Amino acid sequence: MALEEGISSREILEEGFLKGMEELAVRFEQEEVGVPQILSVTRALDKGVEALHRYMGNREIREIGTVVLGTVNGELHDIGKNLVKLMLESRNIQVIDLGVS
Repeated sequence: MALEEGISSREILEEGFLKGMEELAVRFEQEEVGVPQILSVTRALDKGVEALHRYMGNREIREIGTVVLGTVNGELHDIGKNLVKLMLESRNIQVIDLGVS
């Protein structure tokens, strides 16, 4: 596991998770992948970030603020919200996720 090899959680988030999302965004713009793949990846990333935080506990995480996120009433998907959540958390900002309404 990357953490056991001494790679910081910040580097895992930025160089692993976020770079992967950037690559996926390029592939989406080039119409090589579609919305179902984006949804699948964002859900997997959300679980990865959750696991990373749970594994690390509070050792490396010094939160600098709090943001509350949710979707507009009636919205069926949360792709954008999850991407914003991932980016904020990678910057040590606590996110209170209200989910999809």
